[in-house]
Amino acid sequence: MNFLFSQSHKERVKEIFTKLTNTKSDESHFSEIENLFFEVISIVRIYGNNLDDNKFLADLKKLEANEYMLILDRKLTKKNRETGIRRLKNSIKQILQKWLKQAVAVV
Repeated sequence: MNFLFSQSHKERVKEIFTKLTNTKSDESHFSEIENLFFEVISIVRIYGNNLDDNKFLADLKKLEANEYMLILDRKLTKKNRETGIRRLKNSIKQILQKWLKQAVAVV
C-alpha cells in the first residue's frame, strides 16, 4: 500500500526523524519528543481521521494509548520513565521509517 502525501510533509517527517535520532531519551528531553510525536500525528491526520483508512494514524494512536500513556504515570521511577521514553522514541522512529518507505510524494 502506498501512501500519498505532499513533498513538504515528506521533508518535515524526515526532519522529525533526524531530530528524534539526535535527541536523548531522558526526562529532560521528554517534552521535545512529545512535541515531535504530536506534530507527526497532526501531519498524518491531514490525510484522514479514519483509523481504518489511515493505517499510520492508527499506529500512532495505538502508540499513544499504550507507550505514551505509561510514561505519564507519575509513580514511575526515573529509570522506568526513561526506559519508557526510549521505547516511545524508538517506536515513533520505526513508524516514521515505515511511513517514509511506503510514501509517494504528490506535488
